[in-house]
Amino acid sequence: MSVEAFFTDDGKQRITECVSAIEADTRAEIVVAVRPRVPGLEAYDFWVAAAVAYAGLLGLLYLPMPFSLWIFALGVPALFVSARMLMQISAALRRLVVPAARRRACAIEAARATFHSLNVRETRERNGVLMFVCPAERTVVVLRDRGLQRVLTDEDITTAEACLEGEASLDRLLAALAELGTRLAGEHPRGDKTDNELEEVA
Repeated sequence: MSVEAFFTDDGKQRITECVSAIEADTRAEIVVAVRPRVPGLEAYDFWVAAAVAYAGLLGLLYLPMPFSLWIFALGVPALFVSARMLMQISAALRRLVVPAARRRACAIEAARATFHSLNVRETRERNGVLMFVCPAERTVVVLRDRGLQRVLTDEDITTAEACLEGEASLDRLLAALAELGTRLAGEHPRGDKTDNELEEVA
């Protein structure tokens, strides 16, 4: 199961069906937002590229063989552009370079912005849940509104957020989502609620 599976029509459908099944048993409103990358890490792309270009320049200056000036003029910028492109397309390299704490902080900030932009906090009972997913960086953030503070414990959320550690697996994400659903169904059952206040997948 690859990162691409999260963004296919089939993958989106499976997430939607999982959320629908959960909401059939609970009054909570679930939104899953899947993003290709964690926002806010672009500065690391720049600094890694700059470091590679600088290392290349030092090599050209201090290696014993002479180099033509055009190699300096073209080679150093080419190293910078190549390294930056590699950082942008390689999630594995970004995970290696960017500290986990920084990736986590940026993901939380993006999840909070998404929580507000998708109106997850606007439910009648303040019982919205957002699962913010960046499979390329193996990052999941779960936010719950104040109406569910005692329903979903910190332990429940920590377990769900660990579901992609080591592997970007859609099956593992769906299993973690279903586990949250079981908790919500038991502690916050649907009752006579008939409407759906939020979009399920964004």
